[in-house]
Amino acid sequence: MEGRERVTELPCVFVANHISVIDIWALVVHLPVIPKFIMKKELLRVPILGAAAREAGHIVIDRQRLPAAFEAYEQAAKGIRRGS
Repeated sequence: MEGRERVTELPCVFVANHISVIDIWALVVHLPVIPKFIMKKELLRVPILGAAAREAGHIVIDRQRLPAAFEAYEQAAKGIRRGS
């Protein structure tokens, strides 16, 4: 992970291009905060993962419905501005 030392103010946005599910766990371990992830809605159907994602407040994107996806990004931006 590069640049962690430059995180001086919160809230902030981290951008990662991950290759496997292991990358997600690596981010959780190394980031200075507990992140909220953007995830495709299909993952909500995965047992345990879907319920945990909803409970944690992760941002769900419907990639098949572009207007809904952009609305989810708008809601995420509002949450970031609130610090949540």
